[in-house]
Amino acid sequence: KRSRQNDSYRVEMEGRMKDLKTRIEWMKFRKEEARERQDPDGEILAVVPDQQIAYIDLVQNDHLFRGMIFDVYSLEQGGLKIKKGKVEVIQVREDGSSVVAVTKVSDPTDPIKAGDRIFNEAFEKGKKQYIAFAGSMYGKMSNEELSSMIRQVGDEYQNQVDERTSFVVIGNGYEKDPNFDKALELGVRLILERSLLHYLGVK
Repeated sequence: KRSRQNDSYRVEMEGRMKDLKTRIEWMKFRKEEARERQDPDGEILAVVPDQQIAYIDLVQNDHLFRGMIFDVYSLEQGGLKIKKGKVEVIQVREDGSSVVAVTKVSDPTDPIKAGDRIFNEAFEKGKKQYIAFAGSMYGKMSNEELSSMIRQVGDEYQNQVDERTSFVVIGNGYEKDPNFDKALELGVRLILERSLLHYLGVK
């Protein structure tokens, strides 16, 4: 009887250790992801303050599309980033610049201006993305609806993670999804659902 109890205790502890290791790996990947994504995706070229309109240095060939949301920040001395607000792409042009609407200003005394940088966690300039899910999405849209939107913007939705996968979107129950384990094994970037929604322009 005691032997069976010991076996049961050992199995339980192994399970807890595996879960702890998974969580440590998850935190490590989040830190690495944040460190890797320090570079801005683009820049504010000009602002029309009366209309809350701005121009950015990204165009159609950069894999930019209408509705995409970017965080805006200023880059201060020593690499310090100051959050300025958010912009949403409202017109994608073929060359020169595209048009964004200023949807949020963090500090009215420090408005968004030319030279500020823009950043979207899921965006990579000019690159088609291969996107997989781990778990079920929390929001109003289902996995199927989001995967359809991914295809509509010219990216590739993947049922299974492989060497081509750009990133895996983490949803409810991700720990039990084989895609999560495969992402850790291959070193694929993990992002949260809200980052995908910003990328796809879902409000």
